[in-house]
Amino acid sequence: STASPFPTLCCPWQPAPASSIMRHHLGKLGSLHVWLAFLTDRLGERVCAPSRWGGNGVDSEGMSIAKGRITQERKRWRKDHPPGFFARPETKEDGSTNMFRWKCHIPGRKDTIWEGGYYPISIDFPEEYPQRPPKCKFSEGFYHPNVYPSGTVCLSILNEDEGWVPSITVKQILMGIQDLLTDPNPNSPAQTDAYLDYTKNRDKYELRVKKQVEKFPPKF
Repeated sequence: STASPFPTLCCPWQPAPASSIMRHHLGKLGSLHVWLAFLTDRLGERVCAPSRWGGNGVDSEGMSIAKGRITQERKRWRKDHPPGFFARPETKEDGSTNMFRWKCHIPGRKDTIWEGGYYPISIDFPEEYPQRPPKCKFSEGFYHPNVYPSGTVCLSILNEDEGWVPSITVKQILMGIQDLLTDPNPNSPAQTDAYLDYTKNRDKYELRVKKQVEKFPPKF
């Protein structure tokens, strides 16, 4: 049997050499594969939200463990975080703090096409944290090969079936996402346009990134 020629989609498949016929159709079929990933992302958020992000039978002890770890992460961040980054628990309309959702900003790395942008991103911690990873999301429509159309980041350390381990910190997550902005992973695409531009038309890709930078100016 012939191994799949398709790039992986945040799952543990590995790309393999394609036949000449498959290469001819790779762009079209690859786009279909990314579209299926998009549907998975959207449906997964709707269908799995009750079980993964609340109402899933996690007992008070489990919630206490999660909240305790998040509180610890907050203390670590305030004591030591990379320059230019911002991360803080969300403040609700009533003035209370939602420790399970953080509002963050990631600066574009200097001397790259992402420089000059200050990119807002949210971190949603599940009740099972740190046994399960948080979900990180840019704004909907964020242009990057490894960001779903919904804004969800596709990164191995945020996937409990791949690179996630409970010891990973918020600092490591945000710095890992900054690395991903600069160095996309073409073997794990999450949206069609950015993936095809990055792999087939790099000039177009860089131009679109630079235009996106203008949408996210620094807040300070």
